[in-house]
Amino acid sequence: LRLVNVVPLEEYVAGVVQSEAGRHHHLEYYKLQAVSCRTYALSNQRKHLDQGFEVCDRVHCQVYHGRNHTDTIAQAVLETRNMVMVDADIRLIHATFHSNCGGETLNAEDVWSKSEPYLQATTDTFCLAGSHATWQKRVPRKDWVAYLKRAYGVNTASSADLFPLLDHHPTCRGIYMNQREPLVPLKQVRADWKLNSTYFTLHEEGENVVFEGRGFGHGVGVCQEGAMEMARRGFSFVDILHYYYAEVHLVDLASLDFFRDIGQ
Repeated sequence: LRLVNVVPLEEYVAGVVQSEAGRHHHLEYYKLQAVSCRTYALSNQRKHLDQGFEVCDRVHCQVYHGRNHTDTIAQAVLETRNMVMVDADIRLIHATFHSNCGGETLNAEDVWSKSEPYLQATTDTFCLAGSHATWQKRVPRKDWVAYLKRAYGVNTASSADLFPLLDHHPTCRGIYMNQREPLVPLKQVRADWKLNSTYFTLHEEGENVVFEGRGFGHGVGVCQEGAMEMARRGFSFVDILHYYYAEVHLVDLASLDFFRDIGQ
């Protein structure tokens, strides 16, 4: 049995904002989240058509727990009604967001292989005091070494091959843990070990290896905790959107066809 909830767009946006952002935030942050959620929903509305609906209510699309009950969110959705983001070709952007970037966002191609000119890496100091800015995880050294050998064929008897994977201290975000074959992709390590992010150092400590990490989420697009801090400091939702999404345009849904016709 599958239940499909048919919801007006603006009501859906309000519900997603409450589910994704929570309560007690600045109005400008909720406006930013409303525009992002609306744009994401419309640009991904064919994601589940083969299953009989448009978007799901989980992180695969956007978290949706039902109707919003927060006045500030309702105000933010109303004041940005029908507002979406488009790229230079007047196409709805892939308006991704994540909890905390750890101080540096990623390029789209670093996570999903396809590059987008508006999803470019940027330095973000606004999130560094956020609740998800840092994390730590310990795992038995023997389990980590066995994983490297099993999953990637690392020659664990070779100190030259193993050492970079036991003493990992990158100076910036990357794609791989090491620089020599066999390459160990950070994205897969994060998934396999249920880490908060791909942004971490690694060192040995007794019988364990310790992941010291920064941020929470995939790291592409809007850093939510950074955006929250920007809103608290007085930045407008438009300023914040342009900080995280490069060279996008905010337009009314009703004007999309007009602008597309002009561009042809």
